[in-house]
Amino acid sequence: SFPKVKSTWSNVSKSVKNIQKKQKKTRAAADSWVEQTFLILYYNMAFELLRDPVMPSEIVVELDTCYAKANEKQNTRRTKQETHDEEPQWLQVITDILLSLLSRDQHLLRSVVVLVWSLLAEHLNKDAVQQVLDVRFV
Repeated sequence: SFPKVKSTWSNVSKSVKNIQKKQKKTRAAADSWVEQTFLILYYNMAFELLRDPVMPSEIVVELDTCYAKANEKQNTRRTKQETHDEEPQWLQVITDILLSLLSRDQHLLRSVVVLVWSLLAEHLNKDAVQQVLDVRFV
């Protein structure tokens, strides 16, 4: 429905603006992979809204939660136990999103997955890698 698409579009726009503001303020190269990952996913979900409003709307909600957790993790010093107790970690959710995008038969989405995966690869934890290994290709 149009109101849902408009709301999701507005949400994506707001999220992208917030990420861009953060990038301008910090300019920290070490953490830029997080912002780049989310910008790529938000932009592509905005384009997907034009084709299919249901799937991107659901993913944008998950992206919002993941980005909040990623920022929280960057902004606070947590013990390893506190971080380990969070279920699921935001990297695992992003991995799940990427796997679901990969399952769609669209070249653009597969290209997005490859691009995002290249940003995430060196930061993945054991559980996220296990998710990928557990996927059964039919």
